[in-house]
Amino acid sequence: MIIISDYIRESVQLPNESIMFFEKAEPGQERYVYFTHRTRSLCQYSYRSPRDNELFRTVNPTLEECRQALAEWLKLHI
Repeated sequence: MIIISDYIRESVQLPNESIMFFEKAEPGQERYVYFTHRTRSLCQYSYRSPRDNELFRTVNPTLEECRQALAEWLKLHI
């Protein structure tokens, strides 16, 4: 699991529109987009907690792996 940070944003050169797309996630809503970095296809994923409005973001090869990372985060977050 990779949590998005400023370093990752710079290294994969995500467009600013993509980052804004994730910042605007509504509570309880998931958002994801696939993109290619060099030769790898990756999924950028975000979920905003309805409880405290905290934003979870991750980048993994598949949506399923992103959702597994979210499930682990929710276990610790609740």
